[in-house]
Amino acid sequence: MKRKCMYCAHPISGRSDKKFCGDSCRNSYNNDKNRDRNLLVKKFHQRLQKNHRILNSFLQDETDKKVFKIALVEAGFNLQSVTSYTSDPQGVAYFFVYEIGFRILDEHIMHLTRSKNKGFEVTGLTG
Repeated sequence: MKRKCMYCAHPISGRSDKKFCGDSCRNSYNNDKNRDRNLLVKKFHQRLQKNHRILNSFLQDETDKKVFKIALVEAGFNLQSVTSYTSDPQGVAYFFVYEIGFRILDEHIMHLTRSKNKGFEVTGLTG
């Protein structure tokens, strides 16, 4: 009995454990299989990139800045899409999108800060 490719059903020759007739069928099969998962990750990553661009455009070359929350939201910023969060020694919560952090000062004002850490781990913030 001839074995058939798992993707295109063409006959397979060669190794006994071979499942695909070639690299293109193997790639296509795995791309189809992982499409939904990859799409979810891709959408979330795009949202993070957009948030980072927005925060970066508001901060520009500064390390700290206060901005109106409504301005960020109108620019398309999503408050729920962050890469990490931490708190300073006083217990104030900071949320980060990569190296740029923000905290909500009040209902209308947010404080943006650029972490001096080049990695993603942020510790020892001061208020």
